[in-house]
Amino acid sequence: MDQKSDITIIIPVYRGASSVTQVLHGILKTIDAVGLSGEVIFIDDASPDNAWEVLQELHRQHPDRVKIIQLMRNFGQHNAIMCGLRHAQGDIIVTMDDDGQHPPEEIPRLLEALKATAADVVYGVPKARNHAWWRNLGSFLVVKFFQAALNTKVVPSAFRAMRREIVEAICRYPYHFTYIDGLIVWNTNRIEQVEVEHRPRLEGRSSYSLTKLVTLALNL
Repeated sequence: MDQKSDITIIIPVYRGASSVTQVLHGILKTIDAVGLSGEVIFIDDASPDNAWEVLQELHRQHPDRVKIIQLMRNFGQHNAIMCGLRHAQGDIIVTMDDDGQHPPEEIPRLLEALKATAADVVYGVPKARNHAWWRNLGSFLVVKFFQAALNTKVVPSAFRAMRREIVEAICRYPYHFTYIDGLIVWNTNRIEQVEVEHRPRLEGRSSYSLTKLVTLALNL
């Protein structure tokens, strides 16, 4: 797609074969309702289920609106997002999860906040998280460590809207370990957040174990 889109939505996929179709339909319905042109980029992060076959079918159904990328091995959520950022065409880039916990209907709220402020990034922060207690605890500790390490009050979330200028700055990062929220805070302090709904997963369970959360904090 050579023509620049108003919005690019990036979704890393891992064990998301049963949910990505419903997520895509919700996204297309939402952006059509507000009159946006847009593209959706799915990055298959070496998903062990049949996600790639499902994504190929979605691309066949929506060849002008859906891009699909398959990584050769599992690189993790943040590296998968970085891959999507480097292929994004939109003036505004939104990232979200593949499991339905980030409602597509909340995307306009992020865009409205971005438009109404001078922010480069707007986070959608859940009012309440639909996770197991240990996952909520692990996420809480990672957030607190993130805030202390980077001297910020930002509450990071995988549901975010970013202007192209900040995405271009992030994409200059050359190293292997990638933490998107750290790159955002390093590059701008014009960050806002809005409360959004956080739904139960459509299917399955989170691939973020307590071990992965601890590893994320140590890498950070």
